[in-house]
Amino acid sequence: MWDQKLRQGYLCAEDDVCIATIRNEPNGHPTVQPASSNGHRPSSPLDAQAIAWIQEVLSQKFYIGVEQADTRRFRANSWSDCGVIKTMQEEEAIATVAQLLQHYPHQYVRLFSINPKTRQRGNELIVQHAKQR
Repeated sequence: MWDQKLRQGYLCAEDDVCIATIRNEPNGHPTVQPASSNGHRPSSPLDAQAIAWIQEVLSQKFYIGVEQADTRRFRANSWSDCGVIKTMQEEEAIATVAQLLQHYPHQYVRLFSINPKTRQRGNELIVQHAKQR
């Protein structure tokens, strides 16, 4: 368990949100807290393809994992874990992803499905490409 926490800490050492999720989880698995929802569909920077992908994943009762990478790490396929969205509410999941996109405006952001029963990683979708600063 400590090895896993050390590895996660190393991978996201310069990312305050990532470090906070590791520290707040007793089992060492980062979890992104869903954004609050007031029942209205939030405006979202996500395109229709990303929203449809999220709807499909949630309809299968899967969690959504989130990773980010700068341009250099993207080319090396070296993504950093941003946590797991464990809500089954579409609005909360979309709002949480939108918050993460705002937190990583100059990064690539990738979503992937996670089967909570088998803990297997499923299909993935890049929802944001790195922007020039």
